[in-house]
Amino acid sequence: MTDNLASLVLAAGLGTRMRPLTLDLPKALLPVSNKPLLNWALERTQMEDPDIAVNVHHHNEQIRRHLYSRDIHISDESSELLGTAGAVAKIYPWLDGRNVLVVNSDMWLSTNISAFLEGWDGLRTRLLVVATQSESDFGKNRYIGAALMPNRSVRQIPFSVNGLYEAVWQKEWSNDSIEIFPFEGVALDCGTPVDYVVANLLARRSQSLINADGSQEDRAAECVVLPPEPGKQGGRLSFTVRTKNSNEVHVDSSDVERKFTLLANRLAE
Repeated sequence: MTDNLASLVLAAGLGTRMRPLTLDLPKALLPVSNKPLLNWALERTQMEDPDIAVNVHHHNEQIRRHLYSRDIHISDESSELLGTAGAVAKIYPWLDGRNVLVVNSDMWLSTNISAFLEGWDGLRTRLLVVATQSESDFGKNRYIGAALMPNRSVRQIPFSVNGLYEAVWQKEWSNDSIEIFPFEGVALDCGTPVDYVVANLLARRSQSLINADGSQEDRAAECVVLPPEPGKQGGRLSFTVRTKNSNEVHVDSSDVERKFTLLANRLAE
């Protein structure tokens, strides 16, 4: 039931775990394979060509400029960051009775979510998840940033600073009113430097992210991921993530290699 659907892309976060990169850029505009995370998220929502809203707070002016030429509703949280539940509650009048697809802009997925969108009955909240070894909020499943919510669930969300789990999903889960939908791919929360670098590697299917000479075209980008260089960082091999304003973080290549190898093997299965 996606014919009565609008979308909300969550792009207001502070990106504290990605500092100092997010001192220059909102996390939603950090690129994965030369495409801002926000664009990856928008492509997920546009599979059904719905009306789209994007909430903004941190570096909101940059996101506004990025979306200037697109027909997208901007939900302004510049005065107060509302949390995921508050963000959904704020757009309730704009939804005008429609159901909503809520998408996190900081999640990179290895494939599209067409299967997730298909066949939804519009009666229960449907969450996109991957299986975990340990118990979490939804049994042995981890939520990966895509939710289909019926309008009646949205209507129950109080307009307050809160998360969706605390505001509505915890109660729905206990009442068996949430449908869990397993994702058949790799999902990475690009909220940490390691996962962000791994997402870039997986998106390009290569450990060589830019030209070996660091061409001017690459160096001029808003943010680049540079491969390890022997002899730098006290002899330790590290990836460098650097913004246009030269804020940078160094990510130990061994941490990246372990996770990249595991997930690349999973994609190859």
